[in-house]
Amino acid sequence: MAKHYHLYTDELGEFSPKRYKKSPLFIVTGCIVEVDDVIRVKHMLDLIKYKYWNKTSIILHSKNIGKKEKDFLIFKGDVARFNEFTKDLCGIISSSSSSILGVILDQKLSFKKGWGPEKVIREVYGAVIKNYIRILIQKKASGTIIQEASTSFQDIKIYEKFFEYQSVGLIREGIIHKEVKDRLTSISFATKKDNSSLTEIADILGYGLYLNYMISQKKINEESLNKYQVMIKKLAKFKVTNVKYKNFKDVEVIKP
Repeated sequence: MAKHYHLYTDELGEFSPKRYKKSPLFIVTGCIVEVDDVIRVKHMLDLIKYKYWNKTSIILHSKNIGKKEKDFLIFKGDVARFNEFTKDLCGIISSSSSSILGVILDQKLSFKKGWGPEKVIREVYGAVIKNYIRILIQKKASGTIIQEASTSFQDIKIYEKFFEYQSVGLIREGIIHKEVKDRLTSISFATKKDNSSLTEIADILGYGLYLNYMISQKKINEESLNKYQVMIKKLAKFKVTNVKYKNFKDVEVIKP
């Protein structure tokens, strides 16, 4: 029986090129997980949250974890407890069936090319959806997209890219629309309240993709990373999809 997957997305940075000084990169990370594993991973993440906060409503946001701010202030000055927490978190993510793909856009380059927010959304999410379709075809599987609801402007543009591939397929690759429909069956827009914990994994590993990219571009010195950043950087490398398929890229860097 063919497997079915969910793709959960998370964004790092803004999609407005003119704000490149504040947000130099726009990164969308997709966390792909087998449907049969979704409940187990969510349960394991809930157990971690209950272990450290006695509640499950905590949002695991990588930026806040790294800075030990907001809910993560409980780890301030307690290195041993923080190390225990990050080890637990790493263990769950690494042992799950999840894998990630990423798309990275240099906002300064897109600004110089005259791109606006609409162009950014279409190009970045178009690449995310296209690469997800390629993965599903390679795996002979089907899948859906769980997108966090945002503004009507953004959600409509993302849906338009989804519908475009559903309608015409991947023409240049000889993949007809019928196969795309068989593989990528739906897209849904979930509110933060309804969204799955798997989006939190996309957030955490998206930060790892950011670190790896910045190091590769010599914009961050690897020796300057703290223990948590080193862990997330390595974990992101480990969890990128190991798919071999024509035109597919685990982490696609868009060059306007």
